[in-house]
Amino acid sequence: MGKISYLIAVVLAVSVSAPAQKRYLVSPDQEIIPLEPGSAGSSFIRELRNLDRSATPAYCGDGYIIDPPPLNVSFNARHKDVMGQWYIAPAAGTIDTIFWTTGQIGDWLSDSTAFVRVHRSNINPLYGPGVRPGPFNPPCQPWGYWINTNDLDMGITAFPELATDTTWISTYPGPGIPSTPPIGENIWGTSSGYPVRLKSDALNMVVVDDLAPLTVAAGDVFFISVELSYRDPVLPVVEIPTWFYASQWTVTTSDGDYPSRNWKFYEHDKGPSSCASLPIDSMKRGWFARGSGTGDSLDVMEWDMWYTMTVDGNAPPFIEDYSHLGNTFSPADRLLQAVIEDCYALNPPDAGVASAAIVYEVDGEQQIPVTMSYLGADTWEGIIPGQSPGTRVTARVEALDFDANTGVGPSFSYTIVPFGNEWYAIDTGYACAPN
Repeated sequence: MGKISYLIAVVLAVSVSAPAQKRYLVSPDQEIIPLEPGSAGSSFIRELRNLDRSATPAYCGDGYIIDPPPLNVSFNARHKDVMGQWYIAPAAGTIDTIFWTTGQIGDWLSDSTAFVRVHRSNINPLYGPGVRPGPFNPPCQPWGYWINTNDLDMGITAFPELATDTTWISTYPGPGIPSTPPIGENIWGTSSGYPVRLKSDALNMVVVDDLAPLTVAAGDVFFISVELSYRDPVLPVVEIPTWFYASQWTVTTSDGDYPSRNWKFYEHDKGPSSCASLPIDSMKRGWFARGSGTGDSLDVMEWDMWYTMTVDGNAPPFIEDYSHLGNTFSPADRLLQAVIEDCYALNPPDAGVASAAIVYEVDGEQQIPVTMSYLGADTWEGIIPGQSPGTRVTARVEALDFDANTGVGPSFSYTIVPFGNEWYAIDTGYACAPN
């Protein structure tokens, strides 16, 4: 056999035996959305965010995704401010693309440029503002900064690699211990950040491999940030801000989205408003565990930041769909069905959901999880115990695969509506007279 024929045979053998790598889109609230080969995460985001593009069907089979929280907040940022959010890698692999949406673009940005970085996150589910047990009050909370004498504006920096003095300056006002840095090692974007031209009212994106590969292990906690650039203003000095889109909604302290994962670095004092009822004059520059704009720590917020990744190992199960459980008058048990699918592209025979449970609370009190039963065809079901009228139930489905990876579905709530109270009563015996 000639050399060329031999090489062709080897290439064919490798391509046939090598499993197809699986790609996922990860939403701002860390839902995992499997993508079909050749499909782009941007198409999903544009469809969900009404950006005039069609979505491509997704998933191992023919399922579709559960919508993330809608964009209902526009949050402004000014020159040298930084928007940041931390994530937990759902599987081992490489991050391919980072996305975020912006509205109006500010006039102080140099060529509308922003700088993207990824750091190791020191904030995680076990440590940070609002984590219990823990010493820190929940967002919104001032946190701190580093000194950077090369910053000719305010002499500070959001990033440890730019600090001229590595001493962390804590601005946390609560009782107990001072804050510690929210981020650690820079793992992508270099110290100066990766530049990207922002687009107004559009989806922005950075192809990670254009600079360097970004590899993560399952469970790694990392922090994505977008820093606004700066140019000398044109007088008169009235800065037009840049707007970032976000989602804001109300949760309980046992919800997986509590406390908020969104952060913001303010270059100047008095930057935040409506921040945990703290006086605006006390708001110092630096990183803030930002949370919502209402000042209520149960109102969580997430910047509209997404990413796609190519998975090298096993990813957690995907809770594809729920049966709809809305408000009800009945205090009886309620049946919940969920479609749960598990993809293991590198070793399909080992794919599968090992167990599933309904994790729920009643009026904010955590209950014993309900074990779900497998019905076949990716369908699982369980019964949420009946509750008395006037109570509110909040629930979600959690599933484990055979490698103990945990998939978490979105939370939903319903109320057992009472037939009456001290102000009203429902008359079930009255007949409507036709007109």
